[in-house]
Amino acid sequence: MKYILIILFILTLPGNSYSQRDEGIMARIGEKTITVNEFRLRYELSPFVSLKNSWNEDSVKYDFFYSLIAEKLWAMQARETGMEQNSNFTFYFKPLKEIIIRDALFKEEVENKIRLSPDDINNGIMKIQTTLNVLLISSKDSSLMSDFYDKITVPENIDSLLTRYNGLTQQVIEIKLGKLKDEEIEDLLYSMSTGAFTEPIKSEIGWVIFQVKDRVSSPIDLSDEKIINELKRTIRSRRVEKRHGEYLKTLLTGIKISADEKIFHNAANQIAKILSLKAPLRIGNDSTKLFVLDEADYRRIRSNIGQNFLSKPLFTIFQKDIPLEDFLATLAFKEFAVSSTDTSVVYVKLNQSLKIFMEEQLITHEAYRKKLNNDPAVRAELEMWSDNYLSQMLKVSYLDSITVSDDEVYDYYFSKVAKDSNFVLLDLQLISLNNLDEISGILDQIKEGKDFGSIIKNYGKTDPLVNENGETGLKPLILLGDIGAVAGKLELNQLYGPIRRNDSYSLFKVIEKKQSDDSLTISFESDKQMLRNQLRLQKLNDLLNEKTSEFASGKTFSVNENVLRNTKTLQIKMFVHRLMGFGGRIAAVPVTDNWADWIDTYQLKKKLLP
Repeated sequence: MKYILIILFILTLPGNSYSQRDEGIMARIGEKTITVNEFRLRYELSPFVSLKNSWNEDSVKYDFFYSLIAEKLWAMQARETGMEQNSNFTFYFKPLKEIIIRDALFKEEVENKIRLSPDDINNGIMKIQTTLNVLLISSKDSSLMSDFYDKITVPENIDSLLTRYNGLTQQVIEIKLGKLKDEEIEDLLYSMSTGAFTEPIKSEIGWVIFQVKDRVSSPIDLSDEKIINELKRTIRSRRVEKRHGEYLKTLLTGIKISADEKIFHNAANQIAKILSLKAPLRIGNDSTKLFVLDEADYRRIRSNIGQNFLSKPLFTIFQKDIPLEDFLATLAFKEFAVSSTDTSVVYVKLNQSLKIFMEEQLITHEAYRKKLNNDPAVRAELEMWSDNYLSQMLKVSYLDSITVSDDEVYDYYFSKVAKDSNFVLLDLQLISLNNLDEISGILDQIKEGKDFGSIIKNYGKTDPLVNENGETGLKPLILLGDIGAVAGKLELNQLYGPIRRNDSYSLFKVIEKKQSDDSLTISFESDKQMLRNQLRLQKLNDLLNEKTSEFASGKTFSVNENVLRNTKTLQIKMFVHRLMGFGGRIAAVPVTDNWADWIDTYQLKKKLLP
């Protein structure tokens, strides 16, 4: 089966994902620049596919380059019109800004505090070459465990003692480097001789006693850099986790915060009310369903609550008021969802979210106190993200202005469609989901050999274009809108995506493709809405072309395509989630809209380089 797929990963990226290190300037747009570093990061870590140049890597890079230029142009225009001060921009951007600043604090106070010594590496090499077979004895009853321990006289009598203690659980486990959460216990076990046992130790599962039963040696190639680096990563990750807990304990201990109950309950009631009107979304290919608030829901919630109430302080930390709106913004950023619309369930989930939000605000306050928002790498990253957000918001504002009248649809039908009998007919299997993790899961199943059609049947109707089996049925390409623009260029049984469409990501496969005969007609009445969508898409193309050229007027440009051509990039495109310090995750880089599919890049190039 032929396919074009974007591989999705979840990685922990060290430090800030965007650096100011200048590896060459590809373009200057006014005071803005596109560096080789930004281009490479965003190109390799974004689910970007080109509809025009799917098969040519150099052409896809070209499209991506001019898409970045268009993004910068639209962001500059958005700032000039004051959109950066718009309440909607602030609502969606502030949580992202704060998580990036908290991540900078994590790097400074946690990651950068970890230093591995030669002894750490040598100890790790010893452990990685030795596997311990350990008897684990556990019980939640401390007195029972203590009594059992007191009766152990020699290692050999543990087995016979266990037959007399029915309340104890026992199992043999393998201990390798990094297997245990507690490095001190791991060190202790590796220092013990075969047959030796520990005193009772308090753990997450109760009280435990370990006995080393056997040691198995597995020598490694010490010249293998990959093995040594993985060893260092394992040791460092555990040290980071320990330091993380210690730092938070120091930062948060003794601080008490109380939320305004009236304000919280007002918001909770509005959220519960909106959720009660929602249909559940099926998550995965099982029966799990969630009720998820979307962007339209938050608009209604904010409108119902009113700006005056949204501005009221939900709680205060160090003389700084944290308004209710900031809490709602964080809920939107994290995609608040519940398994039931029962009011008590919603309240419990909101209480949990509020507790986490309070802790995050304390961490954010500390990051601002250290002025990490002024760190050059943080500022560069925030500018990159704000460019992306602003360009999208401005585009959406123009999309909302595109209207298609009944007369225009009627004229389009009779002047273009009704006279054409030479239609391309397509039948697609299509799934559209909001969550990229779910898309990633589907791609994993496909790699395991599962049939795409069978997988998406479990999701039902996820897109207006499909039926309950996830199929469009045989339709003229012209009635498939933006999906048709892509699918018409694909081969039979070719799987494509994911591509971003509005607030979702779509995967689709062409399962039938043929040319129509003269007997085919498109009904004006039954297909009126699809015709309207197609005409709206054409208007969108014209608008984006016109506005991009307009925004470029009067600006100074310097575009270096030689740098673009000489920039080496990975051939496998990835979508990477970046795990953030102190919790949460974001896309490693902003997901770039494919402006090149909607604008005439060659005309734009002429305008930039007359």
